[in-house]
Amino acid sequence: MQPQEPREKPASVPIQSVTVQQIPSVQAGTTNVIHVQMKTINNAATAGFVLGLIGAGTTMFAVVLDEFDLCLFAWLPALLAIIFGHIGANKASKTGVGRISAITGYVLGYVILSLYIVAIVFLLLLLRDLGF
Repeated sequence: MQPQEPREKPASVPIQSVTVQQIPSVQAGTTNVIHVQMKTINNAATAGFVLGLIGAGTTMFAVVLDEFDLCLFAWLPALLAIIFGHIGANKASKTGVGRISAITGYVLGYVILSLYIVAIVFLLLLLRDLGF
């Protein structure tokens, strides 16, 4: 092996300064995500359901125990059940809560009012046949 000759130093090169713009980078990291679920209640549907049950219970109670004076006022919860049931069904179509309660409320209201209408028509026909 031959000894190496010392190399010459390379010529110096002038360095120019350049400004480099860095794009702000989005740093990926964990974020705390909290899911909040609001409890949605359809009060009109609940009111229609409860009033329908009250109207049905009052009507059945009046018929079974022969308290026909109570029948004079049992139509009012049925009418309110129809009103609140339809309002609740409208809200349920938007929120998705209380649909079954609303439908049950206004169906009970319609059934009770139809029974009252049938009874009134029957009494009017009976009174007509008796000559009143």
